[in-house]
Amino acid sequence: HEEWLSQYLGANSRVLRYPSSLAERVLRLARRSPRVRESLVRLGKRFVPSQAGRFRIAESRGVIEAAGVHVVHFTTQGAGRTGIPSIYHPHDLQHRHLPEFFTRREYDAREKAFREYCSQASAVAVVSRWTRDDVIEAYGIEPEKVHVIPFAPGLEKDEPGLPDPEAVRRRLALPKDFVLYPAQTWPHKNHLALVEAIPKLRSPVGASCSLVFTGRVTTHAEVIRARSRELGVESRIHMLGFVSQPDLKALYRLGRAVVIPSLFEAGSCPIWEAFRAGTPVATARTTSLPDQLGDAGLVFDPRDPDDIARSVDRLLTDGQLREQFIRAGRERVQHLTWERTSRCFRALYRSVAGRRLSADDQQLLVSAATF
Repeated sequence: HEEWLSQYLGANSRVLRYPSSLAERVLRLARRSPRVRESLVRLGKRFVPSQAGRFRIAESRGVIEAAGVHVVHFTTQGAGRTGIPSIYHPHDLQHRHLPEFFTRREYDAREKAFREYCSQASAVAVVSRWTRDDVIEAYGIEPEKVHVIPFAPGLEKDEPGLPDPEAVRRRLALPKDFVLYPAQTWPHKNHLALVEAIPKLRSPVGASCSLVFTGRVTTHAEVIRARSRELGVESRIHMLGFVSQPDLKALYRLGRAVVIPSLFEAGSCPIWEAFRAGTPVATARTTSLPDQLGDAGLVFDPRDPDDIARSVDRLLTDGQLREQFIRAGRERVQHLTWERTSRCFRALYRSVAGRRLSADDQQLLVSAATF
């Protein structure tokens, strides 16, 4: 949102507002206000904003063209038509892999928008090799047009002024032993499987271990809460919602493990963040996750709570394995920094703008693609 972005804008930055339709304004308002969304539901299903609205083919109507910019980087999947050289960022093609989570209208809207924006773009940027291959196969894009530029961990290594982790534990009323899963409660994030794995933990520490969920709470959270009540584990589920960056860093340090049962990820920021924090990781054997994890954690079948429970028990009880994964994880992210990511994007901007790249710029784009 603009109010969030404004604090990061420097003297050479300014905000341009794309013209928006009434439906888009209602959708933004409904996302921010549960009360507005409830009112729309009462008015009738046809008034409830759909995800399809996010992927309407938007028109700049001269806003970008008149601003004197040389390159447009669409950093989200909702982009727009423009004659200026552009970089498109299709974060994921989830609708193609998990169509059951989308209405037909949402599926068609995403497919139309993603295909057009990829075709329009001078370059397509993605965060993982898996996503690169997926985008190339789905839309027949020339391989040399798609660039892998991984993001760095969202939490910096030596951030000053961090709160005492134990003070955060007390303030949030969290138990001593818990597994952390930072993810919005969308159905594909698969919180349900993790909840169903909790009663199956067999180790002494696992039998008393809780789950801590952070991230925006969606309407699907009620399904997760209902399932935890059915299984009698409601007291072991802590749904914190969105937390501050300092609190999140404390939670990574406090958690016994980070477990990611997601059914679809183009690339996982929590994996990088757990590696940076020194927290062992277990993740689903799906999409980009095993490639990103490498040899620094355990993988499991995300649709099998028994398999999830076995992986969690191993992380909780095998001290030698934990230390092995912690060392391997830190090694995997030691070269991932936001400065490096920024330099990669600057090299790509220069390329799209038609400038000659230096040898350093060329090497940056080549080395980024190894992740």
